[in-house]
Amino acid sequence: MKTFNENTRFGRLTIIKRTGLDETSKYYKPMVLCLCDCGKEIIKNLYDITSGHTKSCGCLRDEGRKPIHGMTKSPEWNTWCHIKQRCYDKNAKDFKRYGGRGIKMCDKWLNSFEAFFSDMGHRPFPNYTIERINNNGNYEPKNCAWIHHDKQALNRRNNTIIYYNGQYLTIGEWNTKMGFPHGLISQRLNKLGWSVNKSLSTPHRKRLI
Repeated sequence: MKTFNENTRFGRLTIIKRTGLDETSKYYKPMVLCLCDCGKEIIKNLYDITSGHTKSCGCLRDEGRKPIHGMTKSPEWNTWCHIKQRCYDKNAKDFKRYGGRGIKMCDKWLNSFEAFFSDMGHRPFPNYTIERINNNGNYEPKNCAWIHHDKQALNRRNNTIIYYNGQYLTIGEWNTKMGFPHGLISQRLNKLGWSVNKSLSTPHRKRLI
């Protein structure tokens, strides 16, 4: 039988390694551990995969079913699908910046659009997108918000966005808004270990000459 490398790909499945033989079959067919594009690992009969009988962990079949929520043409549905793609599809153009550096979608959202929509709700306006507050964190309820795309452009890895008093602003923007010197909030957060609330609510005391 042909030997397959660990990166051999069939459909949405990438073979990781062999795990033994299928003892339920009289032919003792090889079993392999595979990683699906959606992020789920499964163990399947090698013949079923190479023959095209099994193309995914089951997510491909599930996507073919008509969703009961009726939102497959909504911006919220498109956002959910794009997040999954950039985190788990190695062929996606943005994979290296997301899944390629360990960014994932929480299990609650990964397995249910309904859960994602329940947590995030409708997109407020057409020019809003889902943004991670901590750019190194995962897509999960406590780390995501609908944000104007202009604000999203500001949220680079070196430009942390902070939520305070009902607003999402970068550290630099908060310094300006609060009338603080440049770098004060970063110093309070990183060097002094203050909380976000204390860092922004504590007035700056100017030194007397």
